[in-house]
Amino acid sequence: FFHMDSIASEHAGLKIITMEEFLEKEGIAGSLRNTSTGQVSFPPQNRTNWNGFNSQVHDELSPWLRTVAVMPDWDPNHCLAAF
Repeated sequence: FFHMDSIASEHAGLKIITMEEFLEKEGIAGSLRNTSTGQVSFPPQNRTNWNGFNSQVHDELSPWLRTVAVMPDWDPNHCLAAF
């Protein structure tokens, strides 16, 4: 675990948001699409606050995030950062 908020406080151009903020701004707004179908995809149960739902994060949120995210195949030995 790395404290990204520490980096954000030192670098004005880096804004860190919570998962809840991300899901509200992008997920519930309909901005995320399933990478296989191209269809708009909303968070499981339209939930944005997953705090305290540890097993459901593993079983529902994480798999859903994989369907709306691009996961490039990159080698950390040849690349310092990927965005």
